[in-house]
Amino acid sequence: MPHKRAKASLRKATALAKGHDLPPIKLSTRPKEKISTIGDHGALDIPKNMYRILKSEQIRAEYKLKMKAKATEEGGDGQVPKKSTTKSRTTTELRLEPGEKLSAFNRRVEDTMRPQVTAVLKTARNKTATKTSKPSILETKITDVKVEAKPELTSITKSSRPTEFAPKPTKFSLHDIVMEPPLALTKPLKKNPTQLKSLPISNAQKRILEEEREKVIQRYRQMKEEKLQAKANAS
Repeated sequence: MPHKRAKASLRKATALAKGHDLPPIKLSTRPKEKISTIGDHGALDIPKNMYRILKSEQIRAEYKLKMKAKATEEGGDGQVPKKSTTKSRTTTELRLEPGEKLSAFNRRVEDTMRPQVTAVLKTARNKTATKTSKPSILETKITDVKVEAKPELTSITKSSRPTEFAPKPTKFSLHDIVMEPPLALTKPLKKNPTQLKSLPISNAQKRILEEEREKVIQRYRQMKEEKLQAKANAS
């Protein structure tokens, strides 16, 4: 198989048969020499960029001749078309082309006018921003002029005599609050006669309460006597 590597014995035999110090066979493996865009400048000791600077007029003339020859080969009159810096008529004059739908024409008009509209909006936005940031000369003059405040006119209907009660101050000390009488802010609740009545208790419950009361009294007296005896013994 050609794509398979031969045996080591066969490779050694072919190498001995060929010999040593042979010229290179595969010349295509070498990298190709780069062709200069400006041709043979004839001075290998000068860098290419320096040569372009020194011989700029000559290189430009050669380029024009080359482009003119190319234009004549293509069948033209030999004049190199100039790049127009101004906008073409297709962008300025928008017309409905034959076979074009109105929706497509409107879309094309919007696409062509979009950059101009965005530029106008941007300039307007910048102008408004500068106006808000920097006050105008007229505004500064108006602000500099001091406007005299007019005195408030007192109403004639107001009575000159003092009122019966002085107005309550907004700030007051704690002592004033304490010394003042209490204020009845809420209305007193009406007494319900049903709430005053005692809850219904049976005779058995009354007897149990009396017994518990007697037990508590006896226990209290006993604890009191024990405490007095402990004090007497300690003294």
